[in-house]
Amino acid sequence: MLRPAVGAWALTMASLGWGPAVVAAAPVSVAAHTHSDAKAPRVSVRTSYLQIRWPEFLRQSDVDAAKAKELAGAACKQIGQALTVGKGLWGTGLFDDFGCVSAKDPRTLLAGHAAKSEPAWMLSFGQTGTSVTLRIMLNPAKLGGLGADHPVAPVEVGVLKLDASPYLQDLMRDQRYSQLLAAALLDTMPAAMRLTAALNGDAGDSDQLVHQSTPPGHAVGKAGKPKRMRLFTWQILPESGIWTAHVVGSAKLTRRDKTSGWLVKRNTQETTAHEVYGQRSGGPEQAVKPLLQALAARQKVILEDRNDQGFADIREGLGKTMRFLTIDSIASGFIGARYSYELVDPNTAFFTPGSILGLVAEFRSGFLDGLRLYFDYAPLHRRTVSGDTFYLTWDRYVAGWGFAFPMPWLVDRIELTPKLGLWSIDARLPDLDDQGNPVGRTFKASGLFSAGLELSAEWEGPWYLGRLWHARDLSTPLSRVGGMTRNVYSARTGFDAVIKGPPVGLFGRDWHLGFLIFGYYEDMTFDEKAKNGNRFEFIYSTAYAGGGLSLAW
Repeated sequence: MLRPAVGAWALTMASLGWGPAVVAAAPVSVAAHTHSDAKAPRVSVRTSYLQIRWPEFLRQSDVDAAKAKELAGAACKQIGQALTVGKGLWGTGLFDDFGCVSAKDPRTLLAGHAAKSEPAWMLSFGQTGTSVTLRIMLNPAKLGGLGADHPVAPVEVGVLKLDASPYLQDLMRDQRYSQLLAAALLDTMPAAMRLTAALNGDAGDSDQLVHQSTPPGHAVGKAGKPKRMRLFTWQILPESGIWTAHVVGSAKLTRRDKTSGWLVKRNTQETTAHEVYGQRSGGPEQAVKPLLQALAARQKVILEDRNDQGFADIREGLGKTMRFLTIDSIASGFIGARYSYELVDPNTAFFTPGSILGLVAEFRSGFLDGLRLYFDYAPLHRRTVSGDTFYLTWDRYVAGWGFAFPMPWLVDRIELTPKLGLWSIDARLPDLDDQGNPVGRTFKASGLFSAGLELSAEWEGPWYLGRLWHARDLSTPLSRVGGMTRNVYSARTGFDAVIKGPPVGLFGRDWHLGFLIFGYYEDMTFDEKAKNGNRFEFIYSTAYAGGGLSLAW
């Protein structure tokens, strides 16, 4: 849900239908200004350059630094372009140029152009638990015309409040979304557009059509192109932040041929001002609500299109990894260490309950997207029966590649993962002799090549990844052992969860600590065949549960 903030200029611009000259003040200056302020020297407002300070809370910390910078730059570029002259929704816009920098380190340029001097205009972002606020700030001292001995506090010129969303940066990479967002922000300001050339030359003697666009009068939801615009020059008293709007005329929405624009009336006053500004008649915030409704509708379309694109990827995949990514997923990948312990009754289990140690790495973005790496090691499990000691220890290295298929009506996705691995086994297992007496049989093999397949259903959110899965693996030895062919088969069913923890800095980059929780049931079948056809088979059924820690990037 999106909601507008009460703009600082609401009373000021409500009086732009008022007369040829109006003076108003920003909130910090209302009580301070006196009648003598009107005689103080004014500075013409110029909107040549805007610095956008991109906050860390919008940047994706779950991708590598280079990718995070690229994504932030792409989103910020769309907003910056939507605020430049003629490039916003319906041809609105105020600034000639812009530069996106990191709020944490303004020396880091994300998009646009670097400021040649300290900028007068700045767009900043603030966040609370439930909202994100966009603020346009003006430092009047940087407009020129003041000496260095005139310190001036920045003035809030426009403000827009949105509900907090983990998807905001991704949404702003969409051009129409950014145009709607910029238009809503501009609608809270004294001016929504600048008509630099509208009143030059013989503008006072003939009609002029400015800011043409196609298709004519394009509407977005209930937000339509302003039908009338007030045109004015804009000055400010730098030391107090009080500004003056001198109305010089108006413009009316009209159509000519296949284009539309605002027609500047013949009776518009000529002016020598370098810049003439426009705002919809009636003042700012006249259309913020329908603009935000259109913004919410566009957000819905983007998210639905993203789901549809997952199916398009399946159709177009043909030999490429098909992965459906949710917005702001838990991580671009993680590495972790795991520990699990057998959930069996020691009084009835064949082996004394033991543990398994493991390492895991999953890659969920970039050219390695889909790669899965696992290592498991089972320390010695023992049991002594009738004076004979039985034992089992093994390790396995497994690599897989996940192919994801979106299924948003049920889960986030279904993933199919073919796997290859190497197993090593050292065991003494129970068997029966010809008379039915229990005897021990050694089962030892290394370099067992395995192949397998895993099917999983995944749920993913900003702070978690959950997965239900079933996997089957079988091995084929690279060589016979003493004339025997030995194989191991495994069938496992379980669940995994990764919970996103706090950020940590390691090796010069940002990571996120994660918590691993998992459990599974497994049947392991040990199979031995002799040349004479004799066969030995031992099935070990057990269950494990455990946890671990991971580092996500």
